[in-house]
Amino acid sequence: MPCECEAMINEKDERAELWKKIFGKLSFPLRHPVLTNMGDVVGLGYEGDANKLTGEQRQILIREMMKKFHISRRDVEIALADGVIPIKAENVTIKICELHLRGLV
Repeated sequence: MPCECEAMINEKDERAELWKKIFGKLSFPLRHPVLTNMGDVVGLGYEGDANKLTGEQRQILIREMMKKFHISRRDVEIALADGVIPIKAENVTIKICELHLRGLV
């Protein structure tokens, strides 16, 4: 059974429009539902599953990250190479899939 955990951003968050632009909706698959320290830029967050991006979504994400963080395409591609999209936890709720829910019980 594959993981179906998702992060859902509040529509009032300033990132909501960007999520809609990249993902086409206000939610995105997670690698797992564990809150993690994602470093100085993100802080507490979740690991979005970059492997679930379509080719078009990936290109939009790369373009938007280049603009937002003023970094090169190569730097964005290196950052995504581990399959993780850092998702800041603020204003984000998660849906935990059956697979992980069983693990919590």
